[in-house]
Amino acid sequence: MSVSEYIILFSSILIGLAVADLSLSLHRMLRARNQIRWNLIVPTLGFVVLCSILNLWWSIYLKYSGLESISFLEFLPQVFILVTFFLISASVFPDEIPQEGLDLQDFYIESRGQIWGLFSLFLFLMVFSATITAIVEKWSFSKYMLNTGGDITAFALALFLTKTKRMIFHWLMVAFFLFSIGSIWFYLMLE
Repeated sequence: MSVSEYIILFSSILIGLAVADLSLSLHRMLRARNQIRWNLIVPTLGFVVLCSILNLWWSIYLKYSGLESISFLEFLPQVFILVTFFLISASVFPDEIPQEGLDLQDFYIESRGQIWGLFSLFLFLMVFSATITAIVEKWSFSKYMLNTGGDITAFALALFLTKTKRMIFHWLMVAFFLFSIGSIWFYLMLE
């Protein structure tokens, strides 16, 4: 196996664990659906996370395909990104549904610090990784901003969401992510 195949395989395992955890948590919620007071923010955010996982896998595949060598320090940010995204996936849905029931909006408000804090860390790591690539490959400032501008904006917004309980801001961020994902997928279809 080549270096790129090892990296893609390792990444696929961590991404597979994230999808499995997200799926199992959703399964538990659906089983206990009568004990849940539903709010669409949680399943919608779960969908955003699933779509982001697909984007992450494709970006890893495109970035590392054909790679002949990489140092441990070059790969380390990618490991942190993958672990952080697993933690995001694990935090979106409740792990267990209590017998007395669960209000999904209350769960979301109580978990927002963890969810959006992890998203902030993920976005910071993405920008950090892109910054290293930009320095090594000597990107222009405009290319750097084109590649990281959305992540920098989302990072600032995600930090804000760790503190605010106003649902309108949370819905706007989820809509921003859905728009971003849709734009990426549309762009990929044109290629």
